[in-house]
Amino acid sequence: MSEGGFAAWSYSRKEILERFWARAEQPAIASACWIWRGAVKASGYGQMTVSLTPKRKVVSAHRLAWLLINGEIGDMCVLHRCDNPLCVNPDHLFLGTILDNWNDCVAKGRAKLHLPNGRPRNTVLGLASVNEIRALHDGGLLSEDLALRFGVTGRSIRYILSRETWRE
Repeated sequence: MSEGGFAAWSYSRKEILERFWARAEQPAIASACWIWRGAVKASGYGQMTVSLTPKRKVVSAHRLAWLLINGEIGDMCVLHRCDNPLCVNPDHLFLGTILDNWNDCVAKGRAKLHLPNGRPRNTVLGLASVNEIRALHDGGLLSEDLALRFGVTGRSIRYILSRETWRE
């Protein structure tokens, strides 16, 4: 197998299967999500170490589920029909390109998009604060100081000042 296959891993296919399925909760209803009960990334997706030498290889649990059941993935993405990042039910997974993954994200409302007026969807600041930020910056206050003062990131301040967000 290629780089993403079992030949590149220090565990045998049998060991990986045993370790994987011991961490996947399969409910009585086969069509339900099979919830990953192993390690979880900050992004909310499951993960499992499949190699110890020469360096650790950590693989997303849903990608590993696809690989174990269906074989090679190549440079494709493994997407969820159920939109549950902890699901490893192979019937809920499908392959797609990066563009397919993005379109799926947008269609399911998970994309971080802006409203037509340039205002971020999940905004922390109101228009009055944005206007104050711009005025203070025009008066000489640095972006870093504004970020601390308003409890947002420096990137948020830069986007406001360049009108990438809050264009009104």
